[in-house]
Amino acid sequence: GKAGKGGEDGEEHWAHGDDTPDPKYMAEVEVASEIMDAVLGVRLPRKAYVGLRARSLAAMGEEAVKAQCRAWADVCGLEYARLFLTREPRLLTQEPATLLKGLEAVSSEMGFDPAGCVAFALRNASLVINGHLTQPRLAAVIAELREVLGVDQREAAKIAYRRTVLLTMQPGDIRARFDALAALLPVTRERLAHAARKRAQLLSGSLSAVARVMVALSAVLRTPLKDSAVMLAAEPGMAGLAPTRIAARWRRLAALCAQHSRWGAALAGYTPASLARCLKANDACVRRLEWALRHKVQDHENCRDVKMLLVLSESRFKSHVVRLAPSRQRSQRAVRKAEGGEEGAAGEGEGKAGKPAFDTSAWSDSGKATTTPQ
Repeated sequence: GKAGKGGEDGEEHWAHGDDTPDPKYMAEVEVASEIMDAVLGVRLPRKAYVGLRARSLAAMGEEAVKAQCRAWADVCGLEYARLFLTREPRLLTQEPATLLKGLEAVSSEMGFDPAGCVAFALRNASLVINGHLTQPRLAAVIAELREVLGVDQREAAKIAYRRTVLLTMQPGDIRARFDALAALLPVTRERLAHAARKRAQLLSGSLSAVARVMVALSAVLRTPLKDSAVMLAAEPGMAGLAPTRIAARWRRLAALCAQHSRWGAALAGYTPASLARCLKANDACVRRLEWALRHKVQDHENCRDVKMLLVLSESRFKSHVVRLAPSRQRSQRAVRKAEGGEEGAAGEGEGKAGKPAFDTSAWSDSGKATTTPQ
């Protein structure tokens, strides 16, 4: 199929915090840009004058730049030559055949159509430059993911697509990383594999960062490290949260739940996995608790479960909870009376077609609410 947005890692951003052209290579890169303009009809982008790109282009020499521009136009066609070389100027130092072989590898191993292969290569041009976008490497990484995580070819390719840094790892690195995680997190390998399928960063990120989050969870929640490990296995996305964010979110949740005895008891009694789901909720979801308290609907059966309030989709929260606010109920009754008199007022909470007749546009805590950390 086509490649979607994907590619979490993507290509290296050109600015690196400093987009000032390097004066040492300014003249050479400007000459290369003029040659490219003459041959391909397009100049090098500003990022070509900075850092490693500038050094690489300056080292080529005029004749090499001219030959490479012609080669890219001959092999890839003028349109694609312009597209790739302006997206990643360092590709000018590579033979265009390297890119074509990379596209073939993406097609055969990841199953993308031609447009998807081009989109993937454009976002991950550094893989081409560093020699990582080859058929043997893609095949080896996908095979290792299949074996370690217990997934099929298609799913392994999706994981590699979402986390392209896996394609830069040496043979055996993924298995070694998984084994190290298995030693760190006291959960079954099956459960760990499930977590890694959801959060591929576990297979490539820093083990010390995972350990720091475990320690932070244990300190903030005053729970054993084993429980913290179970939380990470249940919600691996938490491994990407800063310890300070975890602490702040827990304090806010605890303070809100302390205002309602049922919530407080629930929060204290949750299993590590359930607690992890609560902590994973973003700030917009946590504001739902404030909303329920402000509108005094916390005792309604739709609001008694803290975890449910935090993990509900936005649409279900609006349809199941927002309509409970007294002001909205009064507004609904007034609308029904105006539209259908007493008959319209019958059947609390229903509109003309049996659907909620409330207006959610005035929801005070507006903004998209999801259960993904911000």
